[in-house]
Amino acid sequence: MSVYHGDSLKDLKESVESLYTQTFRDFDIFLMIDGPVDNEIYQFLKQEQLEGRVTYVDENAVNSGLAYSLNRLLEVVIERKYTYVARMDADDICVETRMKDQSDFMITHPEISICGGLIEEFNVSTGTKQVVLFPESCEDIIKGMGKRNSIAHPTTFIRVELFNEVDFYDPLYANEDYELWVRLLIKGKKAHNLQKVFVKMRVSNDFYFRRKSLKRAIEVAKIKSRAIKAFSLSPLLHLYSIAHFVLFMSPSFIKKICYRYLRN
Repeated sequence: MSVYHGDSLKDLKESVESLYTQTFRDFDIFLMIDGPVDNEIYQFLKQEQLEGRVTYVDENAVNSGLAYSLNRLLEVVIERKYTYVARMDADDICVETRMKDQSDFMITHPEISICGGLIEEFNVSTGTKQVVLFPESCEDIIKGMGKRNSIAHPTTFIRVELFNEVDFYDPLYANEDYELWVRLLIKGKKAHNLQKVFVKMRVSNDFYFRRKSLKRAIEVAKIKSRAIKAFSLSPLLHLYSIAHFVLFMSPSFIKKICYRYLRN
């Protein structure tokens, strides 16, 4: 997990509490403070570490981005010889059986390198909820990569050995997870999305406005193009990519409607 100045203490407490209450607890919590944060957040995390609930806390002197922060944590995880690493964001809530379900699956499916799941978005502005679906099998995940990121980053449970074989997140990408998944799948690694909600994710009405980014839109289009070419997907998906680019740059109310009805 990485925490930055945009996170709130209330949301962070709910996130870590959802880890403390997991039905399976044989795991450690590694956390990076990405640049200056409110003193309350800083003191809370240091106290959790002091009392042994959080295993490892480090910090970047300046905000350096998610990819950089996760890479620093991965270096420590690899050095300490962990077998798996799970991801979540500092304002997400894990369902209580997440760690058990994913660890059980990975133990019984050694051919799978990345295990993801579904997310439930709950709008803190309106109170509405929506389960966002993702393709299950590796074959369908690969097919889906030409349309969108087919693995929800905050739900992932990954074999640590993968990062020794394929390298870490690329900090040059704002969509660091999408780029990593495509890179891993190109190298023949297998992924699977269990059809269970593992993470409850906060969104608000300004979520759709924040997604308007020319850099992200161009970057996503390039990743899709790479996936289409690498996996020999239908060239017609380039048209979908163009439509998605337009959606990225559309007014927020249009994005809100499209994300609600088209993401499934």
